[in-house]
Amino acid sequence: MTEPREPVLAVIRDLRSDWENGQPDAWENWTIPQYLDAMGAWLEVYEQAHINNGQPVPNDGWAVFAAALRAGTFYE
Repeated sequence: MTEPREPVLAVIRDLRSDWENGQPDAWENWTIPQYLDAMGAWLEVYEQAHINNGQPVPNDGWAVFAAALRAGTFYE
């Protein structure tokens, strides 16, 4: 059985590998402050965004955290 935290660890490994050859083109937020601001902004609205899109709001904290880590790369 997969541990609940494994998806978060996988996202962290993926995000780290994005930087193996320098600044990743797919990222919009390249500095730590930009990344953290984007992650925080996404966390403030993710529930409403799911509701607006007719999707169930995730209630698994690990899944939300994994999604927030990814959102930090692109959310503005």
